[in-house]
Amino acid sequence: MSDDKTPGNEGTSPENKSQQPVVTPPAKKDSRFVATIKEAWELSRKNMKPIWSVVAVVIIVSILIGLITKVLHNLNLSVFEHTLRILFQLFQIILMLGLYRVLLMISQREKTTFDDLFYFLGQRLGAGFGLAVLYFLMILVMVILMMVPVFAIGAVDAHHISRVAFIWMGVVAFLFMPFLWALFGAAGLVGLRDVKIFTAFKSALKYVFKNYFLVLGLIIAAVLSLVVGALLVIVGLIWAVPFAQMIPAVLFRGLLLEHVNR
Repeated sequence: MSDDKTPGNEGTSPENKSQQPVVTPPAKKDSRFVATIKEAWELSRKNMKPIWSVVAVVIIVSILIGLITKVLHNLNLSVFEHTLRILFQLFQIILMLGLYRVLLMISQREKTTFDDLFYFLGQRLGAGFGLAVLYFLMILVMVILMMVPVFAIGAVDAHHISRVAFIWMGVVAFLFMPFLWALFGAAGLVGLRDVKIFTAFKSALKYVFKNYFLVLGLIIAAVLSLVVGALLVIVGLIWAVPFAQMIPAVLFRGLLLEHVNR
């Protein structure tokens, strides 16, 4: 019995089958949410020292400001206290802008120095002040959205706030939070791409709006990481704080990449 060597039967022989390459299906890519979380964790783990060095300064400054404000309150210097409170809040926000810039630099694998934290308190003080004012306006918008409907339906008076009012204000604050995160992206555009203040804030808001549910999910992830870290006390917070800080940095790095060639 002769072997069948016709072209049509060559591919069916056992020898040919064993020589055929095995095709593996392409690996499934992570969703953008998962990819952001993974990269934020890796960056925070590898850059623990530089992240904590700037975060610790911000925490210490905030504690000192709180103590000074409390002393002024106990001295009954009401007018002076309110003026300083506003100035202190501006100072804290501008210092936070420097922190955001440092974190974004780390997310781009750039070297940072301690002086980078004070970038918006030095050579770009005007830009820092402008971004802080825009941030205050965003908070004002959030407060209006929280309070106007509550007063309109009579859910609050001088002595009582109804449960409906509490729920509404909580929901508005939660849903509005992604737009407050836009300050992070605006700080990066101004501090690392030299974009004008209003253009930077507008671009950051558009970026948040386009990725709203992603931003909202990442906010939840950051808050949960801090809660878990707090439950694990000191050891947990040592890892959770840098991780929570790097989440928005990795997120808004995408915004910076959009402005590389502009």
